[in-house]
Amino acid sequence: MKRWLNSLLVRIGLIVALGSIISIFSLGIYVAVEQGELATQSAYQEAYLITSGLATAVASDVIVKNYAGIEQTVTQFTAYPNLNGLYVVNDREHVIVQVKRNLTNGAWLVAHGGLMASPHFDQFNSILEANHIISWAPISADLSSLGWVRSELSLDQVIETQLHIFKQTAIFTLFTVMLFTLWLVLVLRRPVLQIRRATRFAHALPENYGQVLEHMSSTTELQQLVSALNSASKKLYHQDKELKMFNALIEHTDDPIYILDVDNDFKIIFVNEAACRHFGLTYAALLTKHARDLIIETDPKTLRRLWEQLKNDHHLTFTSQHRISGDQVVAVEISANYINYDHRKLVIGYFRDISERLRTEQALHKESEKNLAFLRNSSDGVHILDVDGNVIEASDSFCKMLGYTRDEVVGMNVAQWDAKFNREELQFLVKKQFEQQHLNLFETRHRCKDGRTIDVEISGLALELEGNLVLFNSSRDISERKWADQQLRIAAIAFESQEGIVVTDANINILRVNSSFTKITGYEEHEVVGCSPNILRSDRQEETFYESMWKSIKDNGSWQGEIWNRRKCGEIYLEYLTITVVKDQHDKIANYVGTFVDITSRKESVDKIERLAFYDSLTELPNRLLLQDRLKLALAASHRSGKLGALMFIDMDNFKNLNDTLGHDMGDLLLQQVAQRLVSCVREGDTVARLGGDEFVVMLEDLYDQAPEAAAFVETIGHKIQVKLNQNYQLSIHEYRSTPSIGVTLFKGHEQSTDELLKQADIAMYQAKTSGRNTLRFFDPKMQADINARVALEKELRLAIHE
Repeated sequence: MKRWLNSLLVRIGLIVALGSIISIFSLGIYVAVEQGELATQSAYQEAYLITSGLATAVASDVIVKNYAGIEQTVTQFTAYPNLNGLYVVNDREHVIVQVKRNLTNGAWLVAHGGLMASPHFDQFNSILEANHIISWAPISADLSSLGWVRSELSLDQVIETQLHIFKQTAIFTLFTVMLFTLWLVLVLRRPVLQIRRATRFAHALPENYGQVLEHMSSTTELQQLVSALNSASKKLYHQDKELKMFNALIEHTDDPIYILDVDNDFKIIFVNEAACRHFGLTYAALLTKHARDLIIETDPKTLRRLWEQLKNDHHLTFTSQHRISGDQVVAVEISANYINYDHRKLVIGYFRDISERLRTEQALHKESEKNLAFLRNSSDGVHILDVDGNVIEASDSFCKMLGYTRDEVVGMNVAQWDAKFNREELQFLVKKQFEQQHLNLFETRHRCKDGRTIDVEISGLALELEGNLVLFNSSRDISERKWADQQLRIAAIAFESQEGIVVTDANINILRVNSSFTKITGYEEHEVVGCSPNILRSDRQEETFYESMWKSIKDNGSWQGEIWNRRKCGEIYLEYLTITVVKDQHDKIANYVGTFVDITSRKESVDKIERLAFYDSLTELPNRLLLQDRLKLALAASHRSGKLGALMFIDMDNFKNLNDTLGHDMGDLLLQQVAQRLVSCVREGDTVARLGGDEFVVMLEDLYDQAPEAAAFVETIGHKIQVKLNQNYQLSIHEYRSTPSIGVTLFKGHEQSTDELLKQADIAMYQAKTSGRNTLRFFDPKMQADINARVALEKELRLAIHE
């Protein structure tokens, strides 16, 4: 069993299978949970819209006890697919109407009567109970509680969706793992056999190098492994020859090479033939020497500093002097590397005779003061190199760029500050510059003394100075330019965002747009560049809108808000636009940048929801909520202007008889025709609303300063309404006649509340009914006092009966 588990094929199969199971199942769980949460949130929102909307819609019918109207309104809300039950209960806990879905066939069952306990709160609330969202919303009017609405919304569909996703995920995971495991077994069988053969071949290499392993698998990695083993076999075969060749190269190279034993006081343990020639000593004689015997250095501090630097950096290049045969002294450049090899601390390096280079440097120092001053005061980092890449002279700006003093820079090799190329690449570049007879231009990076690296642009030209070739190079710091290029690339990526973007100049001419602009407006970039953004103008807004917008941009430097624009195809759409001012270094406007998103669909959804909440679904007139909002605004306007307004409460006489004889559908047709006739009788700025049942309210604004003139105008409108509503109604095949009873109250400023005004108009309407119907009455304060007395008496009687 253990040997079976140690198999590469089995382990890869188990890892892939386990990873697939975890990944796919985790993804399935995540998708199911996310879908469930989204569906549950949507269900709660749907419960709120249904319950609150129904409570608002039936409020007026509850007041007048129009049970048929309540039932009809409740039935309209049964179209929601997840709804299982709706209940309308009055303030005495009696169920007025209840509709429940038959879970077997999906039919709705309508019932009346029964009791239902009050939920004991006065605002909307929802709870989760047995896979259902139970919601309550109070029915209120005139600050009084009339009862409440209860809804039951099923979450079975959410649960079924989650279970379906879980099942599909499990099946898909099992099927995928089985197929993938089978595929792995088939695919990896031959590669595993090849690996085992390769392992046996590798174990036999020390004794059988030079042999070739045959390819079995077409897998790229295994082919590379077999090729590598075959290559290693060939390398071992040629190892002895290559080692001998390497030793021969060391012996015959022109550069003197040395190895020092650090623990043995820097004793020489190896030199090549070039080193023997350099010092004029035999190999055996040099092996008896130490480094201090050959280097002329009188300052012990300098020697300690060089050694400490070599230990820290493991590489060091410096100049010194050698004493050679006959006590001759020559200048040398020494390159040393500090390594640990076979538990021994060694210094390995090479050195070169730089006497000729020093003479070149001396010749350069004898140049004219003018040329030297020009060199040292150049704004670019000018430096002169010999054929080996060593600095002969450098400008002050170059020294400042790298952070070194002039004494430190002179004599340095280009490899000591270049951070992009290695030593071999630099040697090739220097050689290439000397071979070419024209100006060379390339980019690289310089390493400063403090460790920083900077981007530079090098311009170089090979020149002859006193018979010797030198390289005249100039380094220019381009770090800021590189950073600016990077910022431009980042800005280009950000420019292609999901939002539409348009950039104009200071004269508001379009300079550039992004792809999202084209997707939203339909205009290609070449069609709008050079044009004014007015090409999108829809003329939906007044000129004052644009004046206010540009005033905000001028004062605040930006503006944001909704605006109607026109696409290329002529379609009007709504967008949310942000305009920002871009200023230059002189604080003057250089550009305007506009970003926008299309919010047409979102706006239409909001308008639809508002219409359901504030308009009567039968007549499309404002409902009680919207009427109260407009009445508050009318009271404020009346307070400012000092002019009176009026409320006309209209009730159709004997409307119940129509419902009882011809049916509620004929009653609905009558109400729709009454609404149309009322709208035709008033001015455009006046409001016609339906409170519920057969009750309508007409609000007239901006009448006259004095009550008599206002009352006369209202009476004229009232008679006009009477004439219109007294005309025959064609209800399908039936011709019907109905009359209105109209109650009127005047208002001015905030003398009465909205509820008081509606109550006064209602009282006046009932006075019209008691006067024989089909008449108009103005509100009389004495009638209000009588009604208040009667209400108080009824309240006292109820309390007495209760006690």
